[in-house]
Amino acid sequence: GHAVLAARRAVQRSFAVINADDFYGAGGYQALARHFRGSPQPALVAYPLRQTLSEYGTVSRGLCGIDAAGRLQEITELTKITKLAGGGASYIDGAGQAQPLTGNENVSMNFWGFSPAIFAQLDGLFREFLETQGADPKAEFYLPSALSELNRRGEARVALLQSQDSWFGITYREDLPTARSAMRELILVNRYPAALWG
Repeated sequence: GHAVLAARRAVQRSFAVINADDFYGAGGYQALARHFRGSPQPALVAYPLRQTLSEYGTVSRGLCGIDAAGRLQEITELTKITKLAGGGASYIDGAGQAQPLTGNENVSMNFWGFSPAIFAQLDGLFREFLETQGADPKAEFYLPSALSELNRRGEARVALLQSQDSWFGITYREDLPTARSAMRELILVNRYPAALWG
């Protein structure tokens, strides 16, 4: 959240916020652009859980809860998610018990879209954060937590967008060959340029 707030003087139009070490695919950006042509409200691009799992170990993902209108209501952090045969998964709950997942659940991969209106909203929440947690060197001003609070207060309604594109990142070193192979495939089918810078 603080990183987004720090960009306030450099950004004057709607923008995306992503993790720098993840690959999201073009579809999510296209969905975000369509959204902002019709609405200034914040948006989250979500991915089916099955597209975000690693073959080499457990992962943590933010499970998206939605309201009756299909907007993002909350994000629940699930930890120790294991990929299972057939596309499903399981996670370990707070009691240490394994719970099933279908793999079709929408999860957040930290792909957000905002208009510049978010800066004033984050500024207010960041001031509150500093007052209550500013003395704690381990405290963090999490962007999902800030958006959940704005939603709770009725100050923002977060649209939930969906991407069917492949997402990939490198959680484990063994994920690197898979990521390289996926990039090569996107280049071969002309979905992604071989040379990024010219």
